[in-house]
Amino acid sequence: MSTGGNTQKKKEFNWKPLAIGGGAAALVLCVGLGIFFSGVLDSPEIKVAKAMQKTVSAYGAGAEQMGLLAAQNRDAFSVDLAVELKEADDYDLELLEGVGYQIGVDYDAKGRQITVAQQLSYGSADLIHLYWDMDDSVVSIYSPELLGDNALGVDTATLGRDLAAMTGSGSAYDQVGFNFFDYSEQYQQLFQMDTEGAKTLLESIEVEKRGKDRIEVNGYGVECDEYRVVIPESALRKYFSWMAHGMGSLDLTDTVLDLMRAAGATEDDIMYIESDVRESMSYTELFNQLTEAVKVIGDVEMDVYLKDGYLLCAHWEKDLNGDEMELGVYFGGGENYADDFSLMFQRNNGMLLLESTGNHTGASGRYTDNTTIGIYNYGDLAGEITSHMEYQPKEKYDNFYWTLDVDDDFSVEARGQLNGGSKSMDLQLEDVEFYQYGSQLANLQINCSIGDYQKTSTGATGARMLSDMSMDDVERIQWEIEENAENWAYDVIMQTPAIEDVLWALF
Repeated sequence: MSTGGNTQKKKEFNWKPLAIGGGAAALVLCVGLGIFFSGVLDSPEIKVAKAMQKTVSAYGAGAEQMGLLAAQNRDAFSVDLAVELKEADDYDLELLEGVGYQIGVDYDAKGRQITVAQQLSYGSADLIHLYWDMDDSVVSIYSPELLGDNALGVDTATLGRDLAAMTGSGSAYDQVGFNFFDYSEQYQQLFQMDTEGAKTLLESIEVEKRGKDRIEVNGYGVECDEYRVVIPESALRKYFSWMAHGMGSLDLTDTVLDLMRAAGATEDDIMYIESDVRESMSYTELFNQLTEAVKVIGDVEMDVYLKDGYLLCAHWEKDLNGDEMELGVYFGGGENYADDFSLMFQRNNGMLLLESTGNHTGASGRYTDNTTIGIYNYGDLAGEITSHMEYQPKEKYDNFYWTLDVDDDFSVEARGQLNGGSKSMDLQLEDVEFYQYGSQLANLQINCSIGDYQKTSTGATGARMLSDMSMDDVERIQWEIEENAENWAYDVIMQTPAIEDVLWALF
């Protein structure tokens, strides 16, 4: 069993069938592994479950120290992202040099509040602000440049009744509404391991210890304990059926269609778009595909290899109606367990290989990573993406460096300062340079931070609610927005004449 192959030259290869063909198989396998390793089972199952938990902890330690997991398992946090175009080689893009975009998201699950703040700027001048705020079931939008002092608000719990009252659609839609936080909580509960569907699947999984075996893991020969894990097809199908039923209760398709009716849409309008709405919002097609994949795959039988209480490899292979499929995930192998990782998926003569190595734990005070994603056809390299990262936490300036190369044709190079921790992350990239065939295309400045929850104030003095509006009020507000937009554009151009060309390029 090997995790790589020798390559000599690139050949043109359509990688999409390879990726699509393995997608369903990989998803079914990963779902089975995830549920299985999250359970508490009897020996030898318990040994495999504990090994997976130790593996997740080992590989997550480095990411946690860098701040990449700062928002994980938190009920409240704030995220901010700012991007500015510093330089551009293209003539049309040169007009946008100095344009910046900022977005901040403040999320508080227990307080049932979400605020999204967006801003467009040019140099030191703020062009326009847009706020979106959710407080339990009340949603409001606000832009001081377009709406003046007051935001526009709706109560999603009574949205059907409010729309019907405004449009005269009748009382048939009085009970039509929703609450985002209610749906979010129900969605999360579906994936708890103490649910009926997960328990039934866990009880059906079989684990058998096979003995000792020597395998190759990330270029190292390792003596491992081998286990055979079997997830029955019938159990997976029952689980996906249970999930489909649970997700069906969260389907908002009919609610959206009824809200459109309440807003005055005719049945002809509904018939025209109903299939598109159902296709985009329903989970039925996803679970139909998973069920069909399980029918083709049958029982999921994989070999799992452990060493010193850690997972070294999970490997699956099968002939599916003439397609020879193989999937392997490899952990460790070298002196420091978390420093090496690889994933291999092969379908007939095509293969996708991801290999990652480096100092992933920062044991020497320096984090490094070299990752390569290769697409192979008959053993020859058809396409390749390479990534290199260095992070030195103790350095006060420019302690972070990252490059990405795609087939030596396109590349990205970024450098700046990263201050990370278990609960926060602040990344300031002064230069993010894009190149094509060695020539620079653009240079961006990107700042990103994750930290404790701090609710952003929108600045609105009040809110005009949909429940208090008539159709005449809506038309009046629309006219006010158009007039404010014209005045805003005039004022911006007068204050900074160079912005006129920018506005033409943007809008």
